[in-house]
Amino acid sequence: MNQKPGRSKYFGVFFCALVLAVVISAVHGRYLYRDARSFSLQVSMSSSVGGLTQFFYDTGDGLTERESVKTAVAGDGEFHTYNLPLPVATIKGLRFDPLRTGGVVSIQEISFVNGFGRSVSSIDLHALRPGKQIKTFDFKDNVLNVTIEEGAVD
Repeated sequence: MNQKPGRSKYFGVFFCALVLAVVISAVHGRYLYRDARSFSLQVSMSSSVGGLTQFFYDTGDGLTERESVKTAVAGDGEFHTYNLPLPVATIKGLRFDPLRTGGVVSIQEISFVNGFGRSVSSIDLHALRPGKQIKTFDFKDNVLNVTIEEGAVD
């Protein structure tokens, strides 16, 4: 054999590095694919009180608690961005409860973002309509201001 000493040692190290790179790439590709398929509702809003915001989506069974996502809302009066994950499914209807208690909420923007954080569609705030337990619903400087009745539970 006409082989340089230590050549097989380098081949083994190279082969291990190659296998490790392939495994890392496969795992990264799986997460990248998942992110490419995922979407969330992104809401930029402020609240006068802490509480929960909840978004209902209908994939065929109506607007139910089971088909909803919620997150805690800061009650500091400052604008924050909240991301509410959505299922990978056809959504037939939407309902947004900006606050599940009495208080004042100001909404700057609602949009759908992909798993990479890029906006794919925005909801026209002027197209929203108030539901139960809404005391006031008006616009000022392109911000939707909503007052939820005291004692509201939904």
